[in-house]
Amino acid sequence: MKLFRVYVDGKLFYHPHFSRLAITQAQVKEDAENIDSLILSAPYNHPYLKDVKPMSSEIVCKKGENTVFEGRVLDDGIDFYNTHTWTCESALAYLKDSMQPPYSYKGNLKGLLELFLTEHNKRVEKKKQFHIGNVTVKDNNDYIINGTVRGQILFESNDCFYLYSDETLDPETGENIKGEFRDIYDRKK
Repeated sequence: MKLFRVYVDGKLFYHPHFSRLAITQAQVKEDAENIDSLILSAPYNHPYLKDVKPMSSEIVCKKGENTVFEGRVLDDGIDFYNTHTWTCESALAYLKDSMQPPYSYKGNLKGLLELFLTEHNKRVEKKKQFHIGNVTVKDNNDYIINGTVRGQILFESNDCFYLYSDETLDPETGENIKGEFRDIYDRKK
């Protein structure tokens, strides 16, 4: 049986074999219309409550050796029983923390994504950076031409993105370029 564990900023926050590190809820929500989220709750006597800091702390949930959630804490709520509940968003939300500067690009879709991730990585701290992985986005001619534009990677659903700008369009359809975002990034490099 694989053990489920929760880490806050690299420190063990929950383990099923340690009663001091008890939690009352850890629910990962995969959302087709948004970025994945996690609801995490811990009782008033948890020894590491003060270590969880909204918009700063990084949360990692593991089942066995597999990471099932990685992201950041958004807010902290306290109920009548002094139970703390945090809402967290997945690491893909880090892409919302940067804007793309004006750019001019000619080339394939993978190159454009590399350009966007390079620019994103320049503007955020190390823990919010991404590295290119396996790109499976397909375009009929696999070539993009655009002028100088400003853009941002936005999400249509958790695993689909589109490159938003006035001029980064599919030459055949005239629409914003869309593609799968699963397995194209690797945050462990």
